[in-house]
Amino acid sequence: MLSPDFTGCLSAFYTDIGGYLYEGASIDEIKVSLTRLAAGERYLNPTIVGELMASQMPSFQTYIADLSRREREIFRYAGHGYNTPEIARLLFISTKTVETHKLHIVKKLNLGSVAELRSQAMELVQNLPKKNYKISNFY
Repeated sequence: MLSPDFTGCLSAFYTDIGGYLYEGASIDEIKVSLTRLAAGERYLNPTIVGELMASQMPSFQTYIADLSRREREIFRYAGHGYNTPEIARLLFISTKTVETHKLHIVKKLNLGSVAELRSQAMELVQNLPKKNYKISNFY
C-alpha cells in the first residue's frame, strides 16, 4: 500500500511482497487485492503495471508507429539479423525495394545511416518473440 519505487517494485513483488496498491486505493480494489492474496495469488495495481512498462521498457510499437506495415516488417527482420538479400527473398521483393524501404525508415526514425538502423533494430527487436512465420503476423 504505497507509491511504488519502480526500480525495486518488480523484484520485491516476485520475492517477498504480495502486492502493490496506490495509497488511497478504492475499497473495491482493496477487496480484489485481498481476495487474490487470500487465494495465494499476488496483486499489482493495473495502473502501476502500465507505469512500470512505460518507464522501464522501450516501447517498440510506439517507436515504429510512423512506419508503414512493410517498413515494420523490414525493421523487424533487420533486428533479427537478416541482411538485405535475405529480407528481399523472405518478402518476395527486390533488394532495391528493401534498400529503398530502409532509407525511408532511416529518415522517419531520424537515424544517421542504414548501419545505425540495423543496430537500433537489433537492440529493440532482441526482446521480442522470435517466430518461424512471417513478421507481418505480429502487426
